[in-house]
Amino acid sequence: MLVKSLSVLNLSSCAGLARLPDSIGELAALTALDVRNCSGLRTLPDSLGDLAALKQLRVVGCAQLSRLPGTVCDLALLESLHVAWCNALTSLPARLGRLPALTELSIAACAGLATLPDSIGGLTRLVSLLLKHIPIETLPSSIGGLTALTNLQVEGCRAVRRLPAAVGALRALTRLSLVECAALGALPDALCSLPALKVLDVSACARLVQLPYNIGDLQALTHLHLGACVALESLPDAIGTLRALTCLNLAHCKRLAVLPDSMGEMAALRLLDISRCARLAALPDALWRLKRLTRIYADGCQLSVKRTADVMALKNRCIRRG
Repeated sequence: MLVKSLSVLNLSSCAGLARLPDSIGELAALTALDVRNCSGLRTLPDSLGDLAALKQLRVVGCAQLSRLPGTVCDLALLESLHVAWCNALTSLPARLGRLPALTELSIAACAGLATLPDSIGGLTRLVSLLLKHIPIETLPSSIGGLTALTNLQVEGCRAVRRLPAAVGALRALTRLSLVECAALGALPDALCSLPALKVLDVSACARLVQLPYNIGDLQALTHLHLGACVALESLPDAIGTLRALTCLNLAHCKRLAVLPDSMGEMAALRLLDISRCARLAALPDALWRLKRLTRIYADGCQLSVKRTADVMALKNRCIRRG
């Protein structure tokens, strides 16, 4: 007999568990359900939708689980949904966007999940959206409806070719990470209309050739990570208008041959990483005017510096990694 006063249920490494009983829906006090590494689990009961008090649901490492019941979308108090390593999962419930209390959604390492439901834009309280190592090619254009979103991470999604212009509607977004989106060839110009964005990380986007011409419109940006963007050949002049930028990472951008003179206007810049930028022969003269720039990582660079004063400045600011 199930204990109806139970508030937390953790089902871990139950390899022989093929299904959960329908009576699980009678756990009226349950606030957290963690189903982890149940390799034989094929289905979850529709009665999950009766868990009226449930706030956290984690389904991890259930390799044979092919679907989440649509009734999950009836969980009016659900705040956090985490699904990972469920390789047989091919879709998420179409009504996912009707979870009124959801603030955190994380989907990771689900090899069969190629699309996200259009309804996702209805998650108006969502603060954090993490999509990692899933074979999606883009995000639904409805994503612009995520008005509370502050953290968007799309990482290791190697099939993503583009982002919808609707990302420009994410006015609360402070962090955007697109690490290892190997097929991503460009960023939408609309992205540069994000007034609150502080961190933009597009490291290891191997096909990214250039940044949007209007990148300088990101006036709140403090950290820009472009490391291992091996196809990146140049930076737009507008980058110099990023007056709040404190950290610029260009490490391993092997095709980058020149930096724009406008970087001398980046008054807040403290750290510049140009390690292993083998084609980069010189730094802009104007860069030495930046009094706050105290750390330059230049391992593997053959920089040519003509003026004695600049030679001394380079020696004082360059830091070699051990």
